[in-house]
Amino acid sequence: MNGLAFSPDRGSLLLRQYGDTTLTWDFSRVERYLEFDRRLDGARRRIHDNPDDADALRVFGEWLAFRGVWDQALPFLTRARERGAAVPPILIAQCQWRSGKVGLARDELAKALAVQADDEANDGEQKDYLRMLLRRLGEMGSTAPSSGSNSVTSDGAAPVQ
Repeated sequence: MNGLAFSPDRGSLLLRQYGDTTLTWDFSRVERYLEFDRRLDGARRRIHDNPDDADALRVFGEWLAFRGVWDQALPFLTRARERGAAVPPILIAQCQWRSGKVGLARDELAKALAVQADDEANDGEQKDYLRMLLRRLGEMGSTAPSSGSNSVTSDGAAPVQ
């Protein structure tokens, strides 16, 4: 192992092994399934009444991303952001990267890092996490993840490659 970093919310861990393997350990997956079950009910009702409901679009985008359907999550998240929803830049960047849009993912993370740099209240963990992700994307060049990298093992680890 030659790298280790917790996500800012401590819900996941990135583990970089020697070579080209990076694993993500998600400690909150089961709990998140239950949370989405509740949130999706309300989002369905809101989207039925208003197809442009920013928060409902965000919920659907987050659900699709959570399920690893990156290319379908991205339009929902982008529309949600355009309509005023607070969509985390890291989530958009992840969807872009997993959809093969590595350059757009790097741009999104760079913008998020610039915002963090301007935030004096930030304790630095978020900035470090963003820098690590940007470094990793830089090392990859324009290579998108393999199609099998969406899988999650029984112990909660998902290969990032």
